[in-house]
Amino acid sequence: MWASLPRVLSFVLRGFALTLAVITTIVFIRTATFPSYQTSPPECKTTDSDFIPADEERLARFTRAIQFQTVSYAVGQGSPEELLKLGHFIQERFPTIHSSPLVRRDVVGNYSLLYRVKGSDASLKPYMLASHLDVVPTTEEHNWEAPPFSGQIKDGYIYGRGTIDAKHSLMGSLEAVEFLLARGHRPKRTLYLAFGHDEETGGHFG
Repeated sequence: MWASLPRVLSFVLRGFALTLAVITTIVFIRTATFPSYQTSPPECKTTDSDFIPADEERLARFTRAIQFQTVSYAVGQGSPEELLKLGHFIQERFPTIHSSPLVRRDVVGNYSLLYRVKGSDASLKPYMLASHLDVVPTTEEHNWEAPPFSGQIKDGYIYGRGTIDAKHSLMGSLEAVEFLLARGHRPKRTLYLAFGHDEETGGHFG
């Protein structure tokens, strides 16, 4: 029996190697042939009727949003006063959204915001644009080229916590909906805007 053990082990190893080779080949083929779900949106041109310019007014709204220090420190530990201030700011600066009969606004978990923009075709499934109000704490402030909550525009860049995570998408979504509603546009498909207040710590309450 012991004499045949090397032969058995050799057989097992060959079988394992063959199985691994087959699996690797399958994974490679599936990866190479997997269809891409990347969309190819049309080029955005300044001459488009729905082009939204980054004018001084919109930039001012964005930089002001950066200045609210809506920091999430740990689960259940955030900046409630700053979150309330940001919520009031959004209500004031986007009057069309907050006065439109098509829009319903709900506050979730005291601070998170949920908007429903009613579409004209109830048979279509709704879709959602999501972002969040909170940001992570600042670190190594001495290395920042501008104060982290200044919203300062410097050399063509906007500095501050939230500029790319994720007050840019928060304000961008609001600007787009405000723009369209102000022009009398009604979406065909119902749209939800969901803005959590504690995403940076897991989103347990928002």
